[in-house]
Amino acid sequence: MPKIKIHAVVNAPKSQCAGEYGEALKIKVAAPAIDGKANEELVRFIAKKLGLPRCGVRIVSGQTSRDKIVEVDAEDARARLLM
Repeated sequence: MPKIKIHAVVNAPKSQCAGEYGEALKIKVAAPAIDGKANEELVRFIAKKLGLPRCGVRIVSGQTSRDKIVEVDAEDARARLLM
């Protein structure tokens, strides 16, 4: 399964992909970084954008960091998220 580097920005007005951030994708998340809410919203956003169930998106590292590695069940996920 492909892995994508993510740089998450929390408390955004709406969840959206904001382009590239070095080697990572910058994703703005409309949730606070409290009690895992930002991670839940990040997974929900990526799954919805890629047309996957939530179980098709997993944060494999960076649970408490802005910089995360996310594993997805879609081959062209990075390109589709940038669209």
